[in-house]
Amino acid sequence: MNVLLVTIDSLRADRVSADSELTPEINAIAESGIDCQQAVTHGHGTPVAFPSILSGTYPMLYGGCSALSPRRPVLARRLQNGGYDTVAFTSNPHLFEKYGYGVGFDEFNEYRGDVENNSGGGHSLLERTRLAVSSMFGQES
Repeated sequence: MNVLLVTIDSLRADRVSADSELTPEINAIAESGIDCQQAVTHGHGTPVAFPSILSGTYPMLYGGCSALSPRRPVLARRLQNGGYDTVAFTSNPHLFEKYGYGVGFDEFNEYRGDVENNSGGGHSLLERTRLAVSSMFGQES
């Protein structure tokens, strides 16, 4: 079994649907996934929302929202402890490793700049993400 958590900051729900031509890759992944229709956030922005999304805890239980506390139980660490390989890709500076978001990941890829055109390691972040997802689900890329 594989676990893929896709979080996209500031994506309007009315722009993503099963028949949307704007998100073909997300649609392909969603066909074999779980669709959470009642997902809600604990806050109005990334620094407030993501600690809760990635840990299932309230922000103030672990010192607020400025960084992810090392004491906070996070999903990636639980998956890693359960024998899963854990990889993260982010281009959001609020979610970089310096804020504690690398905890529990075997590989943590931060990206600054244009996600489609910069070729760090021979592939753009977008292409590296596609390759990793294809590998997880046994698809040819």
